[in-house]
Amino acid sequence: MDKPSFGRLPIEDRFLAAIELFEPAARVELLTVLASSDVVRADLIRQFWERQEGHPMAELLMDLEADRAAQAVLVGLLWGSLQ
Repeated sequence: MDKPSFGRLPIEDRFLAAIELFEPAARVELLTVLASSDVVRADLIRQFWERQEGHPMAELLMDLEADRAAQAVLVGLLWGSLQ
């Protein structure tokens, strides 16, 4: 998408486009991970990283750990996509 939709931030449009690539079950899994404790998320990042350094899911989760506002936006969009 070149321009953000009216009333949404550009990050929301990027997240929505990415969410559409996931099947509903994968969306539920990602939402579960994001709603888990810091310890659980850190362990999951470690597991992905041990399988493959630079694993895309590990990278995404690390980015979201660094940007809690983006994490909150993604959680809200995931919830909305499952309604």
